[in-house]
Amino acid sequence: MIRLQWTAERAKPAIAWADEQGKDKTAIVSHDKANNPEQHDHKHISIETRQI
Repeated sequence: MIRLQWTAERAKPAIAWADEQGKDKTAIVSHDKANNPEQHDHKHISIETRQI
């Protein structure tokens, strides 16, 4: 089991992959709060990729 735990209300726990130089490539991210605190909360996971 892998357990990721929030460390703050707006935290975004993630599993991330990096390239050979340590640059972020892809991540599976979970979050409950919108980036903009004025928006409604939304609970979801996302697969994010670094765009070049």
